[in-house]
Amino acid sequence: MSTTDRTVLTNVDTQRRLVAEVWNGRNVEAIPEFFAEDCVVEDPSYPTPIRGVEGYAAYVRDTLTAFPDFHLEQHAVVGDGDRVLTHYTASGRQDGPLGPLPPTGRWVEIEGTAVVRYADGRIVEDRAFFDTAELRRQLGLAFPAALVTLPRLAFRAVRARL
Repeated sequence: MSTTDRTVLTNVDTQRRLVAEVWNGRNVEAIPEFFAEDCVVEDPSYPTPIRGVEGYAAYVRDTLTAFPDFHLEQHAVVGDGDRVLTHYTASGRQDGPLGPLPPTGRWVEIEGTAVVRYADGRIVEDRAFFDTAELRRQLGLAFPAALVTLPRLAFRAVRARL
């Protein structure tokens, strides 16, 4: 087996361990083992890229707070050179705040793909691709459902402060 083949297999294994340990195992402290300090992560539901290990740790914590039962299932993990492609389904109930959005109590299940680039055994770039309109629809934020959901959530937020 060539060095390139071993590197590809190592990267694929690392990707599987990342999901098992950090996301499904909720071990945010393990993130530096998987990511380069200057990593860049792009999530289509975020307005700007997530930068660095600390930025990624905050992103994971925020996601796990919003979706306490969050689960990431990898259907396929394929390596090619310094890249790993993952086909996954992310699921969970939004029982915590998601940015400015109060808990909706809605179950979300989104299928997506990630293209992850490795250097020296660590992730330097991670680009996720999924249908953000479908995510909004499942959270009750797509038009016209938002006309019903948003006022109800605003009322709950005001009532909670009283």
